[in-house]
Amino acid sequence: MQGHTHASPLTCGMLLGGTFLVTLLGYCAALGTVVSPSGNITSQQPLEVKEQHPDLSGARGSGPIPNSVACTTWNATVIVQGSYQPDRLTPDQPQRTIQATVNLFKSKVPQCKKLDVALWTPGESARDQSIPCVDNIGFVAEETRTIVNFSVVVKFENLSAGNYCVRVSPRCEPPEDCLTLTSKVIELPSGGSPVPADGAESRQSRLLWLLLLSLLVGAALVIALGAFWVWRHSLLARKKPFIVGSPLPPFHKPWVDPGPPVVKVVYSRDSETHVVAVSRLCELLRRELGFRVEWDEAAAHLAHVTHDWAMAMAQLPCPHYNPAVKAVTPVKMLVIESDGALLKHQAYRQHKDLGLVSESNVDELYHTTYAALLSNHAQALGDYCHITVARLPYTTLPDRLDLVPEKRYLLPEHLQPLLQALLHGTTLPESRAELALRSEAHSHFSAALADAGNSHNEKGFAEDSLCGKLRAILAHS
Repeated sequence: MQGHTHASPLTCGMLLGGTFLVTLLGYCAALGTVVSPSGNITSQQPLEVKEQHPDLSGARGSGPIPNSVACTTWNATVIVQGSYQPDRLTPDQPQRTIQATVNLFKSKVPQCKKLDVALWTPGESARDQSIPCVDNIGFVAEETRTIVNFSVVVKFENLSAGNYCVRVSPRCEPPEDCLTLTSKVIELPSGGSPVPADGAESRQSRLLWLLLLSLLVGAALVIALGAFWVWRHSLLARKKPFIVGSPLPPFHKPWVDPGPPVVKVVYSRDSETHVVAVSRLCELLRRELGFRVEWDEAAAHLAHVTHDWAMAMAQLPCPHYNPAVKAVTPVKMLVIESDGALLKHQAYRQHKDLGLVSESNVDELYHTTYAALLSNHAQALGDYCHITVARLPYTTLPDRLDLVPEKRYLLPEHLQPLLQALLHGTTLPESRAELALRSEAHSHFSAALADAGNSHNEKGFAEDSLCGKLRAILAHS
């Protein structure tokens, strides 16, 4: 026996009519409105440090986050909407406005109570940049608003046709070197050729009446067809015997391959030989253990030069910190402890400008990741955040990073326990740790580690080296 189901023409007609009506209303509502995609792109311009602040390393406990720290780690979504509406008296000069809405993340709110929202116009070549609203822009207007319910709304009026973008930064007292968020570029069109207001409204009214009449005729036809179908179906049901349909088979959710476990590697780019040693370690984790390794050298295109990428590196499935975060595959973090990382951490706690010693902003982005981990109190959660710290053999400073002090693996002596700790809790067999020590990738890592150690011992603290520049910055009061 077989069961049969039929889709009601009445239901289909009502759905079709409703879809058409929603489309019509959406078309009418969209006239004169231009909406840009939301964006929270970070300005990559070096920020000017207007004053130095005392060491706040003791404020990482249960107290509030200082302004200087919260002001550099705040985050929000910036939505820009533009609209233009013809005026009755001057139809060739429509009224153009732009509304900027800033929605702050509750966990990333700055201590400052006000935001500066500035409207800028980019140049001809600004739209081709990967990070808009940074270079080749002109100032238009600026408003200061108080944060209410984690949001700020600013409207700019009497604008001309062209391209616009918005830059948002906290207003702190005293001033701080705060992080600046920028929006995508939005275009306000010219509005077309002048049309008399009365003629345009008349044509629009006739068009709406025609569409409404067509909709009513279609609805009447659908109702008539539905009534005929119900009458015919009831007539046929009287002539046919009752058929019991077979039960539906049980629903089984298809299996989805979660993919390999993920290891996020956070390190300091002390020197070229040091970066080679870290890359050899990442290759060992990828080839011999089967991990998917995430670090700046493996980032696609320009993903490693954005603030969003650095913040995403700090997102770990910590149930005690954020129970809503659920990872399909295990995600772990490996922090490399070196002299450069320790010196930059000391400079970061003393609010020194790390941009003076870095050739690129990758190092500063990694400190954004590290600051986000500290703000999440991930160092106090232990195994729940799956954070491990590996100290390299040519690290001479006695300091230690403030992340999970119980977990320290001195390389290369503790390489096998480190690999076993990374494999623990995954579907990969822990026997791969012992096999990895006899692989070709391990030989390449050992050679690169020795080369980096010799180079660091010879010129690791030279004046033109990263560690030497950091020591010079720390020497100045």
